[in-house]
Amino acid sequence: MPDNAGSYTGQNTLGDYLSLQASGRDFYGIFSANNTPDPANFYPGVIFQRNHDFASKTLKDAANNPVAVSIDPFFFHVMESAQIQAPSSISFPLACPGATVQATLTICNTGSADLHVSGISSANPQFAVVAPSSGFPVTIAPGACFPFQATFTPAGAGPQSATLTVSSDDPVNPTVTIAASGTGGAPAIASLIANTGDFGEVCPGSFRDLPLTINNNGTCSLVVTGISSSSTDFKTATVVSFPLTVAPGTSLEVPIRFQPSTAGAKAGNLTINSNDPVKPSAVVPVHGVAGQPAIATVVADSGDFGSVCVGRFKDLIVTIANSGRCPLKITNIASNSSEFKVAQVLSYPLTVAQGTAIQVPIRYEPASPGAKTAAITITSDDPASPSKVVNLKAATPPEYICHPPSFAVVGVDIGPAFGPARAGDYSFSGYGRFLAPFGTRKTYGVQAQGEYMFEDHRQEGQFDGGLLSRHGWFQVGAFGSFKRVQFDGFQSGTSLGQSAFTADFLFLHLARFGAFGTLEFRDGQILSTPSPQTLFRVRVMNQLGASGQVQLPLHTYLEGNVEWLHRDSLDRPGATLRIVHQWHNIGFFVEGNYNETFVDQHGSGRVVFGVQFGHWPRPRDLEDKRNPLGTDVPRVHYRVVP
Repeated sequence: MPDNAGSYTGQNTLGDYLSLQASGRDFYGIFSANNTPDPANFYPGVIFQRNHDFASKTLKDAANNPVAVSIDPFFFHVMESAQIQAPSSISFPLACPGATVQATLTICNTGSADLHVSGISSANPQFAVVAPSSGFPVTIAPGACFPFQATFTPAGAGPQSATLTVSSDDPVNPTVTIAASGTGGAPAIASLIANTGDFGEVCPGSFRDLPLTINNNGTCSLVVTGISSSSTDFKTATVVSFPLTVAPGTSLEVPIRFQPSTAGAKAGNLTINSNDPVKPSAVVPVHGVAGQPAIATVVADSGDFGSVCVGRFKDLIVTIANSGRCPLKITNIASNSSEFKVAQVLSYPLTVAQGTAIQVPIRYEPASPGAKTAAITITSDDPASPSKVVNLKAATPPEYICHPPSFAVVGVDIGPAFGPARAGDYSFSGYGRFLAPFGTRKTYGVQAQGEYMFEDHRQEGQFDGGLLSRHGWFQVGAFGSFKRVQFDGFQSGTSLGQSAFTADFLFLHLARFGAFGTLEFRDGQILSTPSPQTLFRVRVMNQLGASGQVQLPLHTYLEGNVEWLHRDSLDRPGATLRIVHQWHNIGFFVEGNYNETFVDQHGSGRVVFGVQFGHWPRPRDLEDKRNPLGTDVPRVHYRVVP
């Protein structure tokens, strides 16, 4: 627009002024106008007073009709005004979610009047402008600037933007927009576990730790809120306390423990929960093998205790070996039979190291006869055989085999002798007998006995030994008998021998009847002392006879034998009869016999009274149907011939 100073050099689209007078901010003049008003031809802030249309660059009258080109007076007033100046954009530094960063937003006033900023708003709550301490509005003098503090608090990761709107009393631009931008940082998790997550072999009850390395490759702190496992066999060490914070560019090691509770291959996934927006749940696979023990048992004699009698016991060793890869823990060893007993000194649990073995004694102590079996159950942590069963067996013979009756007795007797052939007026004798069963079922027996008999002019000593065999109610025996005879008036005695065979029929506890026979196998000879000396032969008599034993009242029984004696042309009878009263293991008896040892044509005998100590078969013992019972072995009978 033309001015008085003539310094305006722009295009004068209005035309030339004819006269222009200024009074302060009021301008008066006459100019010829081309009716093409253009704001570019006026200083900023100039108010054009006429009715005009800057868009079509046309002057108009009051009725808004274009006016013709004319020479007109004009008047305009230049008013004082503020003019805002603001940056088109503002950028914030990187910020982590939840953190706040600041930037300075400078607003200037390039106008001629005070600029009043009434407020600055944000289209995004992550961006804001801090109100000055004095609050809004803020007055900015002409030519001055005011630094507003803008903040950026990202709610998440990644680029963020907003539009800041500055409201003021700038008459031309009452609102100005400013583009705000910033980036929300984020952590970035990366995990790595040693041995690629392979824990190898670990025994149940033991554990192995591997380090899990958690890296933060991001720009913000990584917060690990927890580490969970899909398998209870894999877990974080108990010393770890969450949350864990990993600074950007750093790493952290967390011990992961493999502690299997059962045997076998194990696998699982570790889930790392963090504030990584891309991978909030990072998964790390892990695996391992839980080793296991392997029980193996060996029992001596294939578990057969053999034959064990009641009242006795036998031990067998059960060897428990561990052929597995981990220690074997035995928590109990039990028997299903009270007769098969596990050693009470054991203290559970028993631990058997890998490749080793222990020995456990099992005792069989029967309470009754019969075939016995038992199952020994070994409870352990072997997953394949948690209850290992060892089968045992034994046989307990019946009482008659385990404790067969043995018989032993000693006795003495004395009494008068009678008959023409007697060697004195009285006789005395002492004897002893013994029987011991033998054999698998104790149906065989060895019987031995000896007797010494004294008369005034003759002394005899006899020994008998033989075998017995029992077959139910029937018993047979074979014996050899040796006798030494000494006669007064003869230079020396002589020895005689015979074999004897017996058969007994046993009838419960009532009676016993038997038969016997003898056959000589050694005769003797004696030489008389007076001169001239005469040689005599001593001939053993062969016998056939019967014996018996019968129970009487009042603990008394009767026993005896009769026999027919024969040798050469001599035949003679013989007999013995005895009555015994038993009091505990003492027996009092009266015995009478005829031709019981020395035999001639006239005959002799004796009656004796005696006592015996011990136990020799009597009727009450006949109830035993299996074991041999002592029998009556016939004495050696003999005669003397020239």
